[in-house]
Amino acid sequence: MKRLLAIVFLLVGVSGFSQESALSATAVEKVTSLIDLFENEDRDGIAKRVVYPLKRDYPLPDITTEFEFVSKFEQLFSPEFSAKISHSVIEEYTDMGWRGIMFDLGRMWINEEGNITKVYDQTEAEKKIRESLINADKKNLHKSVRKYFEPYAVIKVGDDIWRIDRKNAQVMRLTQWTAGKTMAEAPDAILEGTEDIQGTIRSRVLYFLDKRTKGTITILMDDLESNVPNQVSITIKDSAENETTLVGKSDN
Repeated sequence: MKRLLAIVFLLVGVSGFSQESALSATAVEKVTSLIDLFENEDRDGIAKRVVYPLKRDYPLPDITTEFEFVSKFEQLFSPEFSAKISHSVIEEYTDMGWRGIMFDLGRMWINEEGNITKVYDQTEAEKKIRESLINADKKNLHKSVRKYFEPYAVIKVGDDIWRIDRKNAQVMRLTQWTAGKTMAEAPDAILEGTEDIQGTIRSRVLYFLDKRTKGTITILMDDLESNVPNQVSITIKDSAENETTLVGKSDN
């Protein structure tokens, strides 16, 4: 969660608060009606004002339906945060251009239609669920790769499995299993690399070095040119700079 909030603060900091502007009359009306829903504790009404899927802190699954949102409301919004929204005033909402409307330094983001697009407020209940998912995940991994800071993504590349974990604050780890193997078996390769957040659209690009072959692997996690959800683009270069391109499907 801290990492997500840090990304939000960085995003805001890079662009600068000079780009802030007052909300349009339409946005004021929509945001005010959303505040009223929180004030009336109308969870069903709030659920209708969410852009689905609503992403959660990986590896928690995205929320995809209104029913699921209502059933998990207390995992998403602590009583303190719900009260803060219900007692908020329109001046606390800032138009951040293409990024949307920001509330409480990025704890919640809303679009021009007044619908919730992101919630970065992780409750204690959600933290415990995420921790249990990570612990269960580690038990299903081969012992050689059970230690990591946090999971990042699992990518299917054809029939191969490419798993990415954040090894620590600076280092990303790519673990590869060839077709027919599971993540409980010894991996075929383990590479280390870095993550780079690029441009105003905050595209995630990962770079890995294969020390055995002296080649590199570049993974574009957010392929905006693709119409396939969660498709990633992969470029492999050997030591002679010969390129091979692949596509994969990520769960994050």
